[in-house]
Amino acid sequence: MTSRITPQSSKKIGPVAVWASVGFALFLWALVIPLNQRIISPAATWKSIANICAFSGTVLYAWSVVLSARWRWTEGIFGGLDKAYHWHHLTGGLSFLLLAMHPLFLTIMLLGVNPEKISSLWLLTSDWQKNFGIISLYSIALALPVTVFLRMRYQIFILVHRILGFVFFAGFLHAFMAHGNISKSPVLWLYMAVVCLAAMYAFLYHSVLGRLLPRRYQYTVSRVDHLSDSVIDIRLEPKGKLLSFIPGQFAFVSFMGHPVNDESHPYSIASNPRTSQLRFVVKVLGDYTASLLALKAGTTAMIEGPHGGFSYKNVPARRQVWIAGGIGVTPFLSMAQSLPVNMYDIDFYYCVVNETEGHFDADFQAVARANPRFKAHLFCQDKAGFMNADFLAKSCDLLRTDFLICGPPPMMHAIHDGLIKLGVSDKHIHFEDFGFR
Repeated sequence: MTSRITPQSSKKIGPVAVWASVGFALFLWALVIPLNQRIISPAATWKSIANICAFSGTVLYAWSVVLSARWRWTEGIFGGLDKAYHWHHLTGGLSFLLLAMHPLFLTIMLLGVNPEKISSLWLLTSDWQKNFGIISLYSIALALPVTVFLRMRYQIFILVHRILGFVFFAGFLHAFMAHGNISKSPVLWLYMAVVCLAAMYAFLYHSVLGRLLPRRYQYTVSRVDHLSDSVIDIRLEPKGKLLSFIPGQFAFVSFMGHPVNDESHPYSIASNPRTSQLRFVVKVLGDYTASLLALKAGTTAMIEGPHGGFSYKNVPARRQVWIAGGIGVTPFLSMAQSLPVNMYDIDFYYCVVNETEGHFDADFQAVARANPRFKAHLFCQDKAGFMNADFLAKSCDLLRTDFLICGPPPMMHAIHDGLIKLGVSDKHIHFEDFGFR
């Protein structure tokens, strides 16, 4: 499923930026007071560790909010929206641990200095500077495990994330009302203000004003084909400006009208970029996609995107093997239809349980007839078993090939690991890993 072609080297920029921003905050903090004074006593040392946790956690939490906004520049520096989302989860989890350790280390400090004040760190009092910190900490403690470990309806999931955005504002007030390091250094104050305001803008942009600020394209459903009881082929016609994308990318789609609610969900684009029509093929997997079974022609669709970098155009090698599993065929539909004739050597394996599930085999065979260097293979599990790296090793030169894989996570995981064991470099294996790792 992916917007611009992103060089492999750009994937390192995002992680470096995250850790550099944390390091710079700590560097500015270290300049406020001489380091020898920060460790002059056990109490001072524990307080310094608590401060390090607070500043690091705040910057990481800001990154988590920024990465949830689906901006193109964050997608670019992390090498794809899937990678940006993984860092969104990583920075969110680390920030909670660090912010939770902040009052913990302050508690340890007070144990040896003023034990009677410990309760004020954990209970609401008349001091609203501390109260904002307590509210922020407890809210994150309740919301984060819910979003990570519990399966919930999409609407509730979105609501929880919006609450976490407001929680960040409470933490923002806690930090800037304190008469501590920030108030003693104008440079540190300015830097942390920029960090926090960037996170607040990202939250407003995506969660509060998500229907107004992000650019969306208006289309109309022109045709809905039910390929099976669980697979729907949806065609859209533009009502204004066309969505421009490269083959293999995906977009967030919301259908406006009963019985389908207007939630925005990501789907790979299955159409040729040279046509004005958009095509999405959806498999029923939950309550929302089940509602699409009742989708009718004439329904308005709002499109946000495109996103991602999963495309043959993003792979330097002209010799490629494409592997699709089930509904993972959709980005390959777009890629095959737009493939230049006689410029790439492609073997495409369309992996299905049996022939009746090969809904798009005829489309790929038509491309193969028009392009001699594109070979389409219907790989049926009931006859050939599961696709694996050993089969691929017998079919191609592994070390001279780039592999593009899209399908169920267990299939991608097995093929990826198998290719790695056979000596294929990770940089020659390409996929969108939402849920892959």
